[in-house]
Amino acid sequence: RQALGQQLTWLSAGYGLVAVVIGGGLGYIVTWLDNPLVAIMGLFGLMVALICVINVEVGMLVLISITFIRLSDVLVGDHGLPSIAKPFIALLLVGIVLRWIFYSHPPRGWLDVAFLVGLYGLMVFLSLIYAADYATTFNALTDVLKDGVIAIIVVILLQREEMFRWAIYALLAAGIFMGTLSVYQYLTGTFSNAYWGFARATLMNIVGQTNDYRISGPYGSPNVYAQIMVVMVPLSLERVINERNQVFRLVALWALAASSL
Repeated sequence: RQALGQQLTWLSAGYGLVAVVIGGGLGYIVTWLDNPLVAIMGLFGLMVALICVINVEVGMLVLISITFIRLSDVLVGDHGLPSIAKPFIALLLVGIVLRWIFYSHPPRGWLDVAFLVGLYGLMVFLSLIYAADYATTFNALTDVLKDGVIAIIVVILLQREEMFRWAIYALLAAGIFMGTLSVYQYLTGTFSNAYWGFARATLMNIVGQTNDYRISGPYGSPNVYAQIMVVMVPLSLERVINERNQVFRLVALWALAASSL
């Protein structure tokens, strides 16, 4: 009991410190920025970040969804905003460490994956020795390392059977978002509208002299986009058949329809 009381005391102090820092920072940001909408979005982002640190499994689900919809790349490429992927990954790593320290819940099952990811990263790193374009290769290397860390985080946090179910719905949520936008874009013929960068479409050659728009979602390549979306079809179909909760079954049916179309 005494140990638990000390842990709660440290947690309360930590959360209090975080609240003071966030409150003071937001107060400064609101007075510094001309656009209060940015401050509101920043507040929402900080709330999500705090939730993800407190419950890293929820953070993993958010990570899965934003990775599949390429949120960070869209924010950087289409809106000129800073990347959120690497800070978010760092946030989850902090959450995993805090869970280890305060709740005696060490990460499990990650050593084999870390070895394989490290081995692959070493092979990629060696390509810097003979790369004709060092800068481009180095940027690609950092992306590989980021993806490797994401894989390790998912392995650490995807340990319970229930989390597998929620992870599938995190994927289906991404499929619903991208698929619904693409279907709406196609049915309305609004191919010139990229919908904030999440529904791109490019006029491409189909066959012979025939050209037409091919949708590519947030990926920029119709083939890659199709490879991503086709994964959602068997996942959503399995949930439609086996899901007992009727609300979640309807969600799976929506994902199946949007992804298939």
